[in-house]
Amino acid sequence: MHGGRGSKFPKIDVFGDVYVRPGNELAESPHTTMVERSQLVLQEFASQLPPYTPIESVDPPQDAGFQIFTETLDQTLGRRPGTYCRGMGNARRRKPRPHSSAQSNSQVTALTAQVPTLSSQMSVILQSLAQSGILVPHFDVPTSEPVHPEHPH
Repeated sequence: MHGGRGSKFPKIDVFGDVYVRPGNELAESPHTTMVERSQLVLQEFASQLPPYTPIESVDPPQDAGFQIFTETLDQTLGRRPGTYCRGMGNARRRKPRPHSSAQSNSQVTALTAQVPTLSSQMSVILQSLAQSGILVPHFDVPTSEPVHPEHPH
């Protein structure tokens, strides 16, 4: 089986090697979901690299596999607020919080991580356009101040 030999997501492979057995739907279904999500992560990171970069050359963040692993199990088995998440070397106590908040936080983290790459890509595009003689108007960067509703006293 996989066993993590050169794998991009060894924790997911170990889960499959240890728990997935014929007819064990409880383990097989989440493992399939983990594998699908890991492929999506690889494709997403590959899309940020030069065209024709082989997917084998893509290096996702070190904790991507663990994040996929825990999110899949949380969704499959249900989050258990305040419980320990043990196994595979990453035990930690989690504070209870609503799933939607946790999901939003992980989305914000993922999007925030993309900003430097996208900003760099935009700079390269603007530089290429300028070198080609194509003028691009300059716009001030919009602020993203949150809207604060007025508090009646």
